[in-house]
Amino acid sequence: MKIKAIGGDIIKVDISDRACQPFGFAHGDKVIDPFGNKGTIMGVAPKYYDHGPDTLWYATDSDGNQAGYWGEDKNYRDAGFRLAEGEQEVNS
Repeated sequence: MKIKAIGGDIIKVDISDRACQPFGFAHGDKVIDPFGNKGTIMGVAPKYYDHGPDTLWYATDSDGNQAGYWGEDKNYRDAGFRLAEGEQEVNS
């Protein structure tokens, strides 16, 4: 799947459960980040678009649904991400 990153670059993300689950979420999960921003899990891609370590990309409502990533955290739940209230995990 191709997504638009913050800044306008188009990147290809892996939306498979195999890629996303190590980060604690699945493609399409509605989440709230540690700052309280609502967003949607997009998928996994290298941190620097075409190289670097894989990271989980998510699009926040406040960024016009452009995607970004949190940082070096492998498990986003441990970093403070949670499912949005009333949401169930996509693959549950």
